[in-house]
Amino acid sequence: MPTQIKVASLIFDDLVYNVPSTVEEYNALDPKRVQAGGNPCVEDAVDNIMKHRVLGGFRSDFLDEVEKKFGIERLNNGTEKEPRWEPDAKFMNRVIALVAQQRGMDPTSDATRNALVSELRDLAQATLSKQVFTVAGAERTGGGQPVGKGDLKLATEAYDSGKIGRLAELLGKALNRTVDVSGDKDAQIKAVAVALRDKRRQDAEAKEAELKAALA
Repeated sequence: MPTQIKVASLIFDDLVYNVPSTVEEYNALDPKRVQAGGNPCVEDAVDNIMKHRVLGGFRSDFLDEVEKKFGIERLNNGTEKEPRWEPDAKFMNRVIALVAQQRGMDPTSDATRNALVSELRDLAQATLSKQVFTVAGAERTGGGQPVGKGDLKLATEAYDSGKIGRLAELLGKALNRTVDVSGDKDAQIKAVAVALRDKRRQDAEAKEAELKAALA
């Protein structure tokens, strides 16, 4: 029978909601997929981990590699205290355009884009293959994936300037969780860097949801 779970959302922390308590109950909610030989519970779980952990780690790591390969850094459209990093897709499009110009190629040509995508495919595959598929740990802490150098750099700068506490507070409010900066220097920098990465993922997912809603 369904299990009642506690739900915290918006200004509430004591809502309740009924959810399936077994794989069988979950799968019974989608008989068409079951009849087609699928396993909705496992498929949805894998899809969730891929979207919110594996691909998040992949994007962060791959864009770091792209920055190193071409010497083009992501733009911070916000401030040091409240960073607003250039969206992933926009950054990649800007990289392709700049690299094309540097090489004397037409940046608006599909052939140019395809050539650069092909050039980066092996790097992308190698980066994706390094990601760890895990269901352990809290999703909001990034599932154990490494953080990017940009986030580490910003966290280090915040620590060195004495502003890491304020940055942790702002990130905590945005992510609806505590960003613990009570440890030593390395622990504080890591905690804030992870939170910065998670905030970028949160922003990207919100934008994706907004676009999907607009197209619905």
